[in-house]
This record gives sequence, structure tokens and C-alpha cells, in this order.
Amino acid sequence: MSNTDTQDPVFRRFYSHLNSAVAILRAYDGGMPFAHFIKNYFSQHKNLAAKTAGRSLSFATVIFV
Repeated sequence: MSNTDTQDPVFRRFYSHLNSAVAILRAYDGGMPFAHFIKNYFSQHKNLAAKTAGRSLSFATVIFV
């Protein structure tokens, strides 16, 4: 992938969502059901917009399952 491809807003958005999903999965230790964890996670990380949270959650759920 060339450097110009990574500057494309679509790619930046995709990688942002992917990085958020990775952060969610790294923070999850399995101590509680994932649904409870993710609700608490988004409550604590209010900087994530609703659309970002939804897409990141989709990535995390696919990876988690």
C-alpha cells in the first residue's frame, strides 16, 4: 500500500475504527459478560462518538466471536 492510500480519509477512518476495536479487546479481561463490559467501556470513554462506537463495537464483536 502506498503512502497516498493511507492518506485517504476512508482508510484513516477504517484504521481508526480498527484501532478502537483493538483497544476494546485489549481492555477486556473476560471478568464480566462482554455486553456489560462494553457498556461500561463506552460510558468511561465518552470521546467516542456514537457512530465510531458502533463501528468499533462491530469490529470487536466479529473478532471476539
